[in-house]
Amino acid sequence: MSGQYEVEDTDVFDPMEKRLASMSDEVREIGDLVAGMMLDPGLFGVGVGQVIGAAASDACSKTGEALRDYGETIDVHKEKLSNARESYMEQERSVQAAMSEYDL
Repeated sequence: MSGQYEVEDTDVFDPMEKRLASMSDEVREIGDLVAGMMLDPGLFGVGVGQVIGAAASDACSKTGEALRDYGETIDVHKEKLSNARESYMEQERSVQAAMSEYDL
């Protein structure tokens, strides 16, 4: 135990790391799907349909890009969680080594 906090089993982080990795992949796939969506301009006539279709395609493209960025943000969070876990373990080993020097 270091400080006031103790993690009995750091393996509890594994499912969360796996879920975050899976979630980031899923969000990116949805972003790719949404970015590829288009509106059929024929539904609104030729003149108005082209304007509406262009606006809808642009909105889908921007939404897809935002979802891909969100997927990258989830990856960053997963890395931070992994780094925090490793940092905790390093600190724990350091404290145990320091305490073992004074073990009677």
